[in-house]
Amino acid sequence: MVKSPLKNMIPLNSRDLESEFKDVCDFIFNATRCQALALNKDGCSYLKKGIQEVLRCFGLKFRPSRISEKAYNWNEENCRKVLSDDDTYKEWYPKRKQFRPLFLEHIIPLGSLIDQCVKCTTFEDVQQVLSELEFVIILKSEDDLLGEKYWSKGRETIENAEKAYQKCGIKLMNINV
Repeated sequence: MVKSPLKNMIPLNSRDLESEFKDVCDFIFNATRCQALALNKDGCSYLKKGIQEVLRCFGLKFRPSRISEKAYNWNEENCRKVLSDDDTYKEWYPKRKQFRPLFLEHIIPLGSLIDQCVKCTTFEDVQQVLSELEFVIILKSEDDLLGEKYWSKGRETIENAEKAYQKCGIKLMNINV
């Protein structure tokens, strides 16, 4: 088993993800020190969008370790096939419409992770925050419910995110492929 820099994610290959994780953390630590992270007049930060994309791309080098019970039971046979195919995760974003109603969700929203990184004073603090990066597989209807009640407020930490999922009736189970 390859060591993972992300606490709840399983690497898709044996590349040196520890080194790459440090590079990602270094980039984000330095980027979050930048004044350009502030919102522009239209309410968006292009630097923040870039950081989100870096995290999204890095996360796709891992397979989720959890799925909601409803997502698994939606079509158990199809789920097993999807869950056992490493290429599925590498191609999830460009082909996500093919997987509906399954939805790959960040348990802690990326914006919340970035906001936490902005508050970090050391590189090690950023590593600790980003080690919580985790995707889970849920149904689109579960994502909609979660979004209504806890868009990002209430899911800023793994503990709060777990509670939010429970309060929405989303039971996560480990993926055993």
